[in-house]
Amino acid sequence: MLEMVRFSIWLKYKLYYNIMKRRMLLVQIGQSFSSLRHLNFKRFIIGQSISLIGTWVQNIAQPWLVLELTGSPFLLGVIVSCQTLPQMLFTFFAGSVIEQVPKKRILLITQSAYLVFAFALGLLTILGLVQFWQVLIIALLFGMTNAIDMPARQAYMIELVGREDLSNAIGMNSTIFNLARIIGPSIGGIMISAFGIAVCFFINGITYLAVIYQLIKIDTPFKIKLVEKINLGFLIQNMKDGIRYVLRSQSMKYIFLLFMILGIFALNFSVLNPVIAKNDFQRGAAGLSIIMTSMGIGALAGALSMMFLKQKRPALSTIWGIGSGFALSQILLGLSQTFELACVFMAFTGFFMVLFSTMVNSRIQLDVDDAYRGRIVSFYVFTFVGVAPIGSIYAGWISSAFSGRFAFLVSGIIAMLATFLVWTRVNKGKDLIRTCKKIGKIMVCMLDEEKTWSAKGVELANEKKPVE
Repeated sequence: MLEMVRFSIWLKYKLYYNIMKRRMLLVQIGQSFSSLRHLNFKRFIIGQSISLIGTWVQNIAQPWLVLELTGSPFLLGVIVSCQTLPQMLFTFFAGSVIEQVPKKRILLITQSAYLVFAFALGLLTILGLVQFWQVLIIALLFGMTNAIDMPARQAYMIELVGREDLSNAIGMNSTIFNLARIIGPSIGGIMISAFGIAVCFFINGITYLAVIYQLIKIDTPFKIKLVEKINLGFLIQNMKDGIRYVLRSQSMKYIFLLFMILGIFALNFSVLNPVIAKNDFQRGAAGLSIIMTSMGIGALAGALSMMFLKQKRPALSTIWGIGSGFALSQILLGLSQTFELACVFMAFTGFFMVLFSTMVNSRIQLDVDDAYRGRIVSFYVFTFVGVAPIGSIYAGWISSAFSGRFAFLVSGIIAMLATFLVWTRVNKGKDLIRTCKKIGKIMVCMLDEEKTWSAKGVELANEKKPVE
């Protein structure tokens, strides 16, 4: 009878435990998608998910078009440099502007401009009129629009979800971006092989209609206070204040420094991926599609990891660790001797790259005051892609002189050294000293243990000696 009672109590406890465990799991899943409870953010994500697929379709078609027109990795680097040059020159100015103008209005204008540029490039290509200088001009126009669109899009997040769900919204946006990174290149590779390059540009143009439609439907609930009067002197002063704000923050200053170094040397995939596909492994457009998809799979895994992380405000030590993983992945990618192995390390590179950039984005957006948000986000965009003109020329030159894999190897080594130096500068050697102390304690313990065992050995030897 007693055994039956015990069994009954145990069974009830087990059932209650399983029910509570399932409920906790459902709560955790709900928290992982907490940003989706905001209707406006849902609309934004739906539009972005369709538009970004088109963007990645064009991202595989445009470099392939340049390589077909010129056959030069260096000129491909020039195109990428021109596309990112406006972000280097005008991002700070754009950051001041987007703080004073409704972001929804900015995004409607920029997305409409993208649509026109994509259709123009598609028409030139399908009519057989496209030349290198035309691609150069359209790339420059894309870059000028990007200089305003990217910081506006990032700063718009807090207006869609508020501060509480901001980190989750950034992770969700990154997930959608990297899911498109997988789907887009796959579609692009098939379209280039089956129908030609021009179709890719038309597909991209059509997808912008989805994001424009969803933006029109959005009614932003979290209003940010705007300044009524805007003039050039006010904007210049705003930019200066934003730079001073970054320099005053010890952690933000070093985060941006590391991000800038990695942006120059380790984020040149637009130049190097087509080069290793075509020149290093002779795989053609299909090979480029596989490389981009491999990177996209890793990037998606990184974005999903960020969404499920409980740590809302990433620690600096975590950011440095992820930066080291990113650098190591590029070193191993550069040492890869086979196409299959290169794709594996490309996936790891994508994983650490997205984790690193998303953590940096979350950290600065959670630390910054709302009054400085537009300027600081524009600074983030500048360090992420604004320095790309320098990196693109560097990557184009080194891959032309040596190879794409050698460029990845050198970039990874530079990124690893930069991460280590910035990490030691931020910690002022504290972590290094702490590690040395731990190693020292272990050595002392080992020596003490050795002395103890030696003493015991002497005692045992003395005991065993025959008494005379």
